[in-house]
Amino acid sequence: MPRPRFDRLDPDKRQRILAVAAVEFAAHGFTGASINRIIEEAGISKGAAYYYFDDKADLFATVIRHGLEAFRPSGAEALELDRLDRGSFWPAVLIAYQGLLGTIRERPWLTALGKMFYGAPPSAAAGALIAEQLDRARDWLGRLVARGQAVGAIRTDLPGDLLLTMLAAAGEAADRWFVANRDALDTAQADRIALVLFGALRRLAEPAGGRGA
Repeated sequence: MPRPRFDRLDPDKRQRILAVAAVEFAAHGFTGASINRIIEEAGISKGAAYYYFDDKADLFATVIRHGLEAFRPSGAEALELDRLDRGSFWPAVLIAYQGLLGTIRERPWLTALGKMFYGAPPSAAAGALIAEQLDRARDWLGRLVARGQAVGAIRTDLPGDLLLTMLAAAGEAADRWFVANRDALDTAQADRIALVLFGALRRLAEPAGGRGA
């Protein structure tokens, strides 16, 4: 865990440290990442770095935690599932998805987060953090699917756990592709592909012909 003084930093300075560290870890992996390069690029001293973090593994885990938290205000967890009905379900999910895309546009370093997230964790603590976040994401997706099925917006002709596994696997495949290829895409290309992928996932999840099964 970062020391409390890190969370008390000026937000711009905190974001600068996180952004530089994320890019460094993504480019070089945990082992190859250099604390010296991070502190030089972030404009802080080595003493300040260890004033905020216990070690490199602590910094890595902090980037993961803060990066994932950046998605929550405008992203999927902002949906109020209990208020969704058949007509509002997919438009609301699309708005939340577009919110996630907007967050990434505002903070490009979050793309680097994926390379950290899907790589080998550098410590048991970081591995546990990533596993916890994956469990949370799958739990939320399960609640989203259950709500969609309850209001007739998601198919019910497949076992719920099978459909959830299919959607999670497709979503992860898309994430991994974007992590590997995002640097080669401009913003318009990335947004277009992301929306096409959303449509593909929607067609996978929707009842045949858009009707309840």
